[in-house]
Amino acid sequence: MASTIKPLVPVSKDPQRDTVEALLERSGRRTGRVNIRASFVQSGPQREPIPGPIRDILRAHDERALDLFLLHRAVVSKAPEDDEGNPSWHSYPLDARVWARALAWHT
Repeated sequence: MASTIKPLVPVSKDPQRDTVEALLERSGRRTGRVNIRASFVQSGPQREPIPGPIRDILRAHDERALDLFLLHRAVVSKAPEDDEGNPSWHSYPLDARVWARALAWHT
């Protein structure tokens, strides 16, 4: 008689989505917006703009680089508040396997 072994943790049908959702929930962001520094998009006067670093990512159609950049910004760019409501920056190191799973890279 064969026995069925149940996993201790439910196996997700979409680990990438679950990982991204967990990271965003943990970030405590109140909106779905991500702040991007203007100089990353462009600099210089409006009449003669100078493309920023994002240009290279977009020209190369590097979706993973853009996904990683935006996810990173979403996860780390909000300062959590302390008990008195003041911004309190903390470091939340993540294992590389978490980032890989969030980007659907197989390790």
